[in-house]
Amino acid sequence: MKNLHDLDTVLKFYLRPINRIQTQLNSTQLLVNKVFEWKKKYDESDNPVVRTSRLLTDKVTDLFGKN
Repeated sequence: MKNLHDLDTVLKFYLRPINRIQTQLNSTQLLVNKVFEWKKKYDESDNPVVRTSRLLTDKVTDLFGKN
């Protein structure tokens, strides 16, 4: 029975960081999805302020050249 307890302890030791990494990746994925959602709304917006902002951004991009 001691061997099972030792195995369980070892597994918990190694799985804890993996679970933490998975949690961080899920949080990061949610954030990235939210940013893409905001970009889509920005790109599709008909708001005059947003359209002006896009126009200025495009002009500055053209001024400095595209990569």
